[in-house]
Amino acid sequence: MHKRVMLAAVLMAGGAMAEEQAPAETPRRNVVAIDVGGLLQESVSVSAERAVHERISLRLGLRTGVSALWAHVPFETASDSSGSWNMSHRSVILAFEPGARLFLTGRALEGLWIGPQLGVGVRWSHEGSSSDLNPDYRTGAAGTSLDLSASALGGYSVVLGRRLTLQAAVGARLGYARALSGWNESVGIDPQGHTVHLRTEVQGHFTQWALQPVTQLALGYAF
Repeated sequence: MHKRVMLAAVLMAGGAMAEEQAPAETPRRNVVAIDVGGLLQESVSVSAERAVHERISLRLGLRTGVSALWAHVPFETASDSSGSWNMSHRSVILAFEPGARLFLTGRALEGLWIGPQLGVGVRWSHEGSSSDLNPDYRTGAAGTSLDLSASALGGYSVVLGRRLTLQAAVGARLGYARALSGWNESVGIDPQGHTVHLRTEVQGHFTQWALQPVTQLALGYAF
């Protein structure tokens, strides 16, 4: 009987020592995610985020977007002929977006947070128009612009299970665009039946400011 009691005590002590020596789970310090919330602005992004402090993380994202628009605008001429203008607009953007997040609750990578986000990108665009009354004549323009932005965001990040993360945020983005290069062109038929293609470089640089809402909904992997 005495031996059994001693054996049980040894086993209990060994179990307690094993529990004390079990290493604590290492907190996740990195997240890679894909953000589909920007689809409302016709863009999607991938990002990497790293906790650098108990309540601070740094983020670097790569955003890309493609937009396209086609329109038919009816019109009437002085001779009561009717027709329509066929217009199109297409653009592609690629931007890098560094940012930081201050976690107000929880710890970095999980909790309620606020933070700034910057953006530096390049946009390529093209637009054209033609008339169904004169399909041989059409005009177009294309250009490249530099896009800069600054955003203020607030959101919440949660770790689901051991690895899966979900991030949601809303905010506002102030954007600035400046044309880098561009050209105008027109294509038509001259009286002799020859195709005439005129192309001219755009002189001067236009600038544009815009204030837009921002939404983020990202699914990520923590490690």
